[in-house]
Formats: sequence, structure tokens, C-alpha cells
Amino acid sequence: MPRWLFLATLVLALGAPAAALAQPAAANPPRGPALLAALRAGGYILYFRHADTDHSQNDQRMTSVEDCTTQRNLTDRGRDHSRAIGLVIRALGIPIGAVLASPLCRTVETARG
Repeated sequence: MPRWLFLATLVLALGAPAAALAQPAAANPPRGPALLAALRAGGYILYFRHADTDHSQNDQRMTSVEDCTTQRNLTDRGRDHSRAIGLVIRALGIPIGAVLASPLCRTVETARG
């Protein structure tokens, strides 16, 4: 399985109904086709960490979140993964509402995927 497909599958598996955030986990959460149908119906929150970054960079010299040159940024592979996840979510017809991300360049770039 390509890594981007695994990541997209993981994103879908992490989907949580917004109403369930204040409730205990469901005893039998939807899986497979039932999960996809639930996600397509909306009302879920998808969350995940930013894509692959360049660990030779660090944030120690960061003076502003607007200046990407002083931050640890996505690698080309990370950018590819971000785009692939976005394509899979769109191809599966999963509605996306508001997208919240940290102001760090790597998280904003991942969210735009």
C-alpha cells in the first residue's frame, strides 16, 4: 500500500463525530463502507499531524510565524502526501467545512493539501 494511501486511510479512521467529543467512545464505531457513508453525511471532525518535514531545519531561530524561512518546513515528500490526502478526501466525496491549523507554515501547507 502506498504511504499516501495509508495516511489517507488513517485520516478517515481518525474521523470522530463532533457530537462525540464530549461523550464516551462508541462501543461499535462505524468501519469500512459504513464509516465512509457516515463521513460523507458530514458532522465529523478529521484531524491529523502535519506531513513530513525537514528535520535538518529547526524552529529555534523563528522570529515570526509568517517567515517560513526560519521554520522547519515540509519536504517535497510531505507536500506530495498533503496533496494526495486532499485528493483522496475529495475523490471520496467527504465534505470539508472549516479547516483549523496552527499558524506554522508546515501546518498551513498541510491543511491546504
